[in-house]
Amino acid sequence: MGMAKVTRNYQITLPKDARKLFSINVGDTLLVSLREEGLVIKKFEENVINEAAGTWKKVKDSVEYVRGMRAEYEKRAKRLGI
Repeated sequence: MGMAKVTRNYQITLPKDARKLFSINVGDTLLVSLREEGLVIKKFEENVINEAAGTWKKVKDSVEYVRGMRAEYEKRAKRLGI
């Protein structure tokens, strides 16, 4: 890859090979995450948000739904000895 220098406005220019490899274009949104080894920058795919939209429509009570998921996990963990 390449190196990027931080400007006085805390901006960076992504190296050309990285932009080409990950198809990053003007106007794209990048997700910056903190990891133990440092920063990770990924191209944010908006279709992930659109695909997830409406997935909770069938759930009447989200608190009860999450409690049920936790109970299922606890049963599996107990069965597996975790």
